[in-house]
Amino acid sequence: EKNSNISKEFLENLDTEADNLNNNRKFAEAHKLADVLIIVSKLKQYNSALAAAYWTKAGIASNEYKWEDVATYYEKASQTYLLDENPLMASLSLNNLGDAYNELGRYEQAEKILSRAYKIQQEYLPKIKEKASLVATLQPYVGLTLRNLGDSYFYMGKYKDALGAYQEAVNYFDKVSASDQKNLGRKANTLSRIAKTYNKLGETEKRKQTLQDAIKIGEQLENKTFLAEVYKTSASMYYDNKEYADAKIYYQKAYEAY
Repeated sequence: EKNSNISKEFLENLDTEADNLNNNRKFAEAHKLADVLIIVSKLKQYNSALAAAYWTKAGIASNEYKWEDVATYYEKASQTYLLDENPLMASLSLNNLGDAYNELGRYEQAEKILSRAYKIQQEYLPKIKEKASLVATLQPYVGLTLRNLGDSYFYMGKYKDALGAYQEAVNYFDKVSASDQKNLGRKANTLSRIAKTYNKLGETEKRKQTLQDAIKIGEQLENKTFLAEVYKTSASMYYDNKEYADAKIYYQKAYEAY
């Protein structure tokens, strides 16, 4: 009888609590609470709450680096969001699923999933063109989907396809306010990926220029993690090219930035 009074709002509050436990690295407690949410959401047939609980489970598993579990729960989240007629969240779940497949080395699966996510996003954007704030919210996530797709292509050795995906990702990041630090970090990170791709294609001058562009952005950011990642990418490329003196310089810069 008491269960009949459970509202979506109550479950959303519990989901927030599970998320907070995850952020505080109390993974066992977070899992238990998310499991309860999944059971209750299924009983109440609250698809939105169920999808959110799957998303939370995936987030916990991600912090535990359990990529198989991450993939499982993001797949369930994407399916449930589609049942709930929420294509935006379905596409974001698919993006994260594709990222998990990349982590697992399943690049062909990742390519298919990420291409599907991008297609949903492209179909969704025209439908919300009058809602400027929603469009602005979605733009960087489209960029992230393209960046992840670029990673899939890169690790499959499809360097020209990777370059195209990365460059299109930067175009989406450029649509966001220049004052958005997190987005600028994403752009710097993606530029460093473009540089890696130019390196594979043997385009040395473009590689150097793109790295400098990435470093310039990274130096503007308060969070120096992005800059450290750019330096680390630079160092690994110099090392792969047997330019060991330059590799040492950039590894040192990465260490200092971290």
